[in-house]
Amino acid sequence: MNAASSQGKVLYIPQGTYTINQHVIVNNVTLQGAGPWYSTLHGNGVGVYGNYAPNPSSNVHLQDFAIIGETTDRNDGAQVNAIGGSLGGGSVVQDIWMQHTKVGLWLDGPFDGLTVRNNRILDMTADGLNLHDGISNTTVTQNFLRNTGDDGLAMWSDQNADHNNTFSFNTVELPILANNIAIYGGHDNSVTDNVVSDTQTQGGGLHVANRFNSVLLAGTTTLARNTTLRAGVLDPNWQFGVGALWFDPLNGAMNSTINVTDTDLLDSSYEGIQWVEGSSVTNVSFTNVTIDGAGTFALQLQTNGSATFTNVTAAHIGYANPIYSCLGNGFTINQGSGNSGWYTATPYCGPWPAPVYTYPGGGTTPATPDQRATYQCPADQSAAHPGPKREPGPRTPDDREQLH
Repeated sequence: MNAASSQGKVLYIPQGTYTINQHVIVNNVTLQGAGPWYSTLHGNGVGVYGNYAPNPSSNVHLQDFAIIGETTDRNDGAQVNAIGGSLGGGSVVQDIWMQHTKVGLWLDGPFDGLTVRNNRILDMTADGLNLHDGISNTTVTQNFLRNTGDDGLAMWSDQNADHNNTFSFNTVELPILANNIAIYGGHDNSVTDNVVSDTQTQGGGLHVANRFNSVLLAGTTTLARNTTLRAGVLDPNWQFGVGALWFDPLNGAMNSTINVTDTDLLDSSYEGIQWVEGSSVTNVSFTNVTIDGAGTFALQLQTNGSATFTNVTAAHIGYANPIYSCLGNGFTINQGSGNSGWYTATPYCGPWPAPVYTYPGGGTTPATPDQRATYQCPADQSAAHPGPKREPGPRTPDDREQLH
């Protein structure tokens, strides 16, 4: 690795499985394999790491190989992630298969300028990807994640604000704990064009929050053109449902702009949208949002605030009253045009009801497959939600000078 970096050559990983039980440190180098089905780094403690801030690695390209760990438990003090450290300055991580490590990519800032695309992140004991502590101008796009032990994709502004980052065109399935996608603090971040499904416990599909002592939200947070499927769960500690989309101002008021547009919340396990605990949430606007299928409520209001709704529709809501609130005048609903199916002037306040699932085909039992609502990517975006697929064949070194 050092020789490739100093000579400006690509370090090529030929077909095979290479046992590595420690971190490989990368800076100003390309590490390229023959494809993730063919070139594998494997071992107990295997990981590819950048140098940490304040001198982060830059100009790193990782592509076309697999990182397969041997992590069998979660130890938050152990550095057993597939990719870690700080990778900025135009670095790219693409077409990497990550499996059986603690986290797929746990990246520590501050640093600026990373692209993470077309990767598969599977079977983690903690997060799939976490942009932690002051990471900026980073794009995470067209990745497939399944079976993570914590948030699938997260931005956590721990001490410094994450900002101007985008999660786009990702598919995030089956987070065993926490959320499919979460933003904790920071400013001017975006979550767009993602499909998330099947949250398991203590989380929802899409989450925006001032939690975990994060730098408080500021600027504009954008959630656009996302789809949630069977998201949200019964939280075993709270003993009430978590929404497919939910907001939590636990560590401080959320009063910056949050825009939710062109979003489909489908077959939510409990409520569609939730506000819960802490201070207050204001300056949230919903435009062109569909809630189709919710086990309990369309809206669950459990903290003070306000929101504006335009062209927000709801159908197949489990409880007869579509809003839960015991706040009185503590939460203000501002209605624009085009709303239907979710508003009531007298919300329900009482014991939590058991969820009832109704389906577009009618009734309270599962409909036949041809009656159920289905999601299909638009033709021009069908490749934007990749799943595991077999490589056509091993990739050979390109015409760049290689170092074996």
